[in-house]
Amino acid sequence: MLPLGEWLLFLFLWRLLLSAVVGGFSFSLPPPQNLKIKSYNFQNVLSWSPVKGINGPVFYSVQRRLNYTQTWKKVNCKDITKPECDFQSINDFFEIILRVRAEEGNLKSEWTETSSFVAKQDTIIGPPREINVTSEANSILISFLPPFEKRSNFSSFDYTIYWENSADKSLIMNTVHRFKNLKESTTYCFRIQARLYNREGEKSGIYCAMTTITEGTRMLYYILILISVFAIVALVFSLLMIFRKYQNIIKSFWQPPLTIPSHYAEDLNDPQMITIEEFQNSAGEDPWDIISVTSKAEDDKILINFPSEHS
Repeated sequence: MLPLGEWLLFLFLWRLLLSAVVGGFSFSLPPPQNLKIKSYNFQNVLSWSPVKGINGPVFYSVQRRLNYTQTWKKVNCKDITKPECDFQSINDFFEIILRVRAEEGNLKSEWTETSSFVAKQDTIIGPPREINVTSEANSILISFLPPFEKRSNFSSFDYTIYWENSADKSLIMNTVHRFKNLKESTTYCFRIQARLYNREGEKSGIYCAMTTITEGTRMLYYILILISVFAIVALVFSLLMIFRKYQNIIKSFWQPPLTIPSHYAEDLNDPQMITIEEFQNSAGEDPWDIISVTSKAEDDKILINFPSEHS
């Protein structure tokens, strides 16, 4: 068994030999895998699975070429460590191919190519931005911005406004549009979709607004309210006049007829009760006295005679 010093010397020489072999024969790294291109509003991103290095960090290089040529050109992704690359297409109408290679020192992997990519066909167009929906009387105003700022190599957008809960839709070219002659006091909801090169983008969220009443309708309401107030006042005045003119008839109608209480009726029907004539005759036989009351107020005498029954 070798002593410890000889083992250390052996490992040191072996490392030197390995470095010389690697430098002389340039062992390669595994090529990147799972290349994908995602494009949203012409913002293009190439991504891939990271490559595991042998003895240090791994860097990546990206190149591109037109589909009809074999000349590769560098893109703005050189010596990057993150397994993705933001790139700009040469032209939105051109078909391009990209390739990626992993590098670690002198070690280099094989190139891995993507499938062909055409920005005009493969990008996803997003919905319009900053959508505002406002109402005024029986009209609704919709304003918004395009999905992204205009590029130099394509034509303008056109837009489709979908009416929610309806099959109706409106095709427009501008980013401001007013819907007129709508129903008053009604809620309307919309979704907006942009289109470019006959490719439809994503629909926006739902935006709603409620219409209000017009000035004509408001004036009509005021007139109806005034007419109703005058009608109520006239009706009340007429009822008061009728009540004043026919109050006796109304009172007799509402008041119940006068009736003699039952116990009084029984007494009146009793033959032993004294009659009115007998009561009047007996009243003359009772003695009466005349009482004079004199009071003095400011030297005036007022004489008041009160009949008093003598008991």
